[in-house]
Amino acid sequence: MPTPADLLKDLMLIQKRLNSLFDESQPTFDTSLMPTSSAGYWTPVVDCYETDDKYAITAELPGVSREDIDLQVRGRKIILSGERKLSQGIPKENYHRVECASGKFLRTLEFSTEIDETRVDAQLTDGVLRVTLPKRTPSSRVIPIERRV
Repeated sequence: MPTPADLLKDLMLIQKRLNSLFDESQPTFDTSLMPTSSAGYWTPVVDCYETDDKYAITAELPGVSREDIDLQVRGRKIILSGERKLSQGIPKENYHRVECASGKFLRTLEFSTEIDETRVDAQLTDGVLRVTLPKRTPSSRVIPIERRV
């Protein structure tokens, strides 16, 4: 008979799989095949909006240090990854309950226009990452057509 802990692990796996349906890009390895007890993956919540000249993202990353966050821009995609570590110095066997998710995370968001990666701004304050992604201005050049006689 499954224990309550086993049921919770199964629910977390279902949530992870549902969340992955909304991400445009998946990790290069399939974590859904790994046992949930050793996977150590979680999905931070993200808000995203668009204005005429930029995209903006807010990600809740409580307990994640700046050094443990990786932010990359690739064309029209932004890739947010990193790791939230369990409290250091406390042996796992001393815990009575662990409800705060820890482990690696990966979120990929794709936009309809390219991002100007030279002007991206990211700030981490009180566990909230705010990223401003200016849209790339399409460059165009008018080519004059000469008249030949």
